[in-house]
Amino acid sequence: MKRLIEFMKNKYVVLFILIGFMYQCIMLGIFLPTYAYVDNSIENLKVAIINHDDFSGKNVAASLADQLPCQVIESFSIEEALNELDKLKIALVIEIPQDFTENITTGHVPQVNYYQNQRLAAITETVVNQMTTTISQSLTSELRNQKCTAILVGAGISQDEAQALAQTIDEPIINNMVINDEIPAGMHNTMAPLFLNLAAYVFGLIGTAILTIALEEMKRKMSDEFLFFSEKFVALLTAVFLPAVGIGLLYLCGNAFTLAQIGGIWLTIALVAFISVQLVTILMGFIGQGGTFLAVIFLLIQIITGTGIIAREQMLSIFRIISYGSPLYYGINGIKCFMFGGADGWNFVAILALMAMGLVTLDGIILWVKGSRAKKHITEMHKEEQAEQQKLEANEA
Repeated sequence: MKRLIEFMKNKYVVLFILIGFMYQCIMLGIFLPTYAYVDNSIENLKVAIINHDDFSGKNVAASLADQLPCQVIESFSIEEALNELDKLKIALVIEIPQDFTENITTGHVPQVNYYQNQRLAAITETVVNQMTTTISQSLTSELRNQKCTAILVGAGISQDEAQALAQTIDEPIINNMVINDEIPAGMHNTMAPLFLNLAAYVFGLIGTAILTIALEEMKRKMSDEFLFFSEKFVALLTAVFLPAVGIGLLYLCGNAFTLAQIGGIWLTIALVAFISVQLVTILMGFIGQGGTFLAVIFLLIQIITGTGIIAREQMLSIFRIISYGSPLYYGINGIKCFMFGGADGWNFVAILALMAMGLVTLDGIILWVKGSRAKKHITEMHKEEQAEQQKLEANEA
């Protein structure tokens, strides 16, 4: 029993226990409040209503604007709205065609078009689907009652009986769903952008800790400058070949990509992996092994801010701000563009490349500052030794 107590008093055992509780607090403290906020954040989503009909369409557009629980934009043209949808700046586009009233009055079935983009974050897409279903059901019920009840009452049937019969009549409106950047069937396709980036980032966490041990062992044999460039070379070389694993597995799962898609996905994963290594290297350079601890916390935050699960508009304000500097945000959205469509894929790659260069530059500046301080310290020690030597010589004389 005494030996067990002695073992449990070891500082690393105590640290192990503390880390268990700390990660519970950190991880649950990040995820639970975020998901709790999602239900209250629907009002931050944007929906564009485009009405081309000057008669009944106006009433339908006004009714939709009142029903929708989010921000409604009615000033866009259809081209502007679809462009914003492609950039994921709005969640849904509803279009009322010019012949909406004409179809109603001539006995034809009117149509409403709904445009969605499947590159939306998973939870946001679910919310939009629910919203679309509610709208289409509401419109169907409203038009059925208005159109069919009027006809039946005109035929001499009472109001109550007419309303009951109206519910049995076929659909009075076509709710036309138009899906942009459609995701192929299979859950692996939905989750691939998130997991490809997570795998690359986790490599940086674990790999850098091991690489740091190698750097410490080689310090006696090699200069800091040589080790700096060697570390960058090894990290870049590994990052360049890493994407082959993920793309190969996707191919085995049945995915087929063009060369342009493969190039975009490959560069995105490689840059995320390289950025992860540089970020952990800098953090460990400042606070040692504790840097890995901070990097894990940042990873947990990025699972939220990467928009693989929740759209930026549905995040807590602090996470929304962090998302602008999150490598996973640009990595996840970049891979979504390359896999499913979207015009901003190469823009995301360019931002990741700038991040990588910025981190390498920052690491180089840190190395230079540390080297300058070390040289200054050695010079001061050398001067002190010379002064002591001169004193000894003077005393002997």
